[in-house]
Amino acid sequence: MLFGKETQWLLSGKQLKENDFVFGSPEGKPMYPGTLTHNFARIVRKANITHVRFHDLRHTHASLMLMSGVHPQIVQERLGHASVAFTLDVYSHCVPDLQNAAAKRFDEILQTKLRQVEDVGKMSASHDEIDTASGQSRTDDRRFTKPLLYH
Repeated sequence: MLFGKETQWLLSGKQLKENDFVFGSPEGKPMYPGTLTHNFARIVRKANITHVRFHDLRHTHASLMLMSGVHPQIVQERLGHASVAFTLDVYSHCVPDLQNAAAKRFDEILQTKLRQVEDVGKMSASHDEIDTASGQSRTDDRRFTKPLLYH
């Protein structure tokens, strides 16, 4: 048995409640941290895995969530960090493409909106407003096709 009487308690079929400890005693009290660390080290050794601490599981969890696109605030809440800034300071290496992804997504949104505006403009132009040679509306003003940047 991996965790002695704790495992027996789980295998007994006792239903866990929302506020139960993940690693608790059969009496519902917290497990002594040294017991957990010792048992985890023993399991890792038996599995022939080197240089992995129990705390590394927490880092792996956070890293995988951020790399898969989970919002940093969700990760922050799951880890219990005081702020998203702290989470991103610690795990910034996991989200190096966040700025690029945000810029790309903004570009996609902007292009969609511009197409919608162009479609509405074409639908509202009357037949005599359309220059048949170019297919463009005479009221179409190309000076406003690119978004203005504000500082």
